[in-house]
Amino acid sequence: MIRSRSRSAVLAALVAVLGWTTGCTSTDGTATVTSRSTTAPSPAPSTTAPSPDPSVPVPRRVPVLSLPEVEPGFVRLASGGPRRGSADLGRVVVGKGTTWVNIHCVADSGTRRLTVTVGEVATFGVACGSAEPGTYANRLDLSEGGTGRFHVEAPHDVRWTADVQGEATSRG
Repeated sequence: MIRSRSRSAVLAALVAVLGWTTGCTSTDGTATVTSRSTTAPSPAPSTTAPSPDPSVPVPRRVPVLSLPEVEPGFVRLASGGPRRGSADLGRVVVGKGTTWVNIHCVADSGTRRLTVTVGEVATFGVACGSAEPGTYANRLDLSEGGTGRFHVEAPHDVRWTADVQGEATSRG
């Protein structure tokens, strides 16, 4: 029992330490793209005891991937998932101002890369790990709006959800 409490305390401390990390920022004249990412907390430890026989595999918990939460003052313009592999998520119209492109993803094993495209407005890559789901939020500060297809290019062994969110006030 003491060992279990110590493990829980360490897990809680690690989860508390996790936070937003800032990616790179670049400007191309029409849009500023800012990326941030975080990893979701690990699922609660299993209440079942590990198998005493090391040759018997212990089932891996499959994390549930939900759509990202809608930011206050924003509306969801397009979304998809949970899915595996590549998908075209339809046409999206983004307005002038701030637009968020959000990805939740996890690979079956190793690290896999997916590419997200929002028309001619933005294209960026995301590295999805297998340890736990990652959350990637890309902020686009647009001096002009744009239209295009929302597309995610991903290997079949990557599960993901994605959305595009625009400012509610610029949807007039």
